[in-house]
Amino acid sequence: GNIDVVALHQYGFDNAVASLGTSLTEEQATLMSKYVESVILIYDGDNAGQNATKRAIPILEKAGLQVKVLQLRDAKDPDEFLKKFGADRFKLLLEESSNRVEYQLNAILKKYDLRDDDQKVKYLQESAELICTLSSSVQREVYGGRVAETAKISPEAMKMEVGRAFKRRIAREKKKQEKIKIYKKNKLQSISKLEFILLFYITFILCY
Repeated sequence: GNIDVVALHQYGFDNAVASLGTSLTEEQATLMSKYVESVILIYDGDNAGQNATKRAIPILEKAGLQVKVLQLRDAKDPDEFLKKFGADRFKLLLEESSNRVEYQLNAILKKYDLRDDDQKVKYLQESAELICTLSSSVQREVYGGRVAETAKISPEAMKMEVGRAFKRRIAREKKKQEKIKIYKKNKLQSISKLEFILLFYITFILCY
């Protein structure tokens, strides 16, 4: 928030801005993209902050910005961290910022106990759903391999799971587009019926 931005500027981090959490807009992201190519998100470590991070990532990427995520340790926000540990420690954190895919995969991992086979399967499936959205085949292979290593399965098995997730995603998109087409068609038919009724009513009045 505002206090964090003031603290960051006081400690020499002059490129800090406050999006005020959930109020981040596409217009703000577009404005930032005119001045920088990448951003580092530093929201609070609580649930509200994590939700704000998840919401901000697609908005910023849509504006063409590369997104990294800094996860604070031993402090609830940048203001507290800077007062406790100083600017040099904060610079180290900035250098260690993870890209958004690493951040999202770590967030998925935290939800599951991989010692339990059922939870391991769910972890792999959810990770595959994320990885299949990546446009680069190199990215899909790298992150798929990382997840496979974490879950102790073969890269080939993970690649197959990502492929299945991709097919499911395409099917969902196709179904969504079909629903949109049906909705538009029904809307046009409703308008046509209304126009016919109005025309009939006007003609009836004129004849009368």
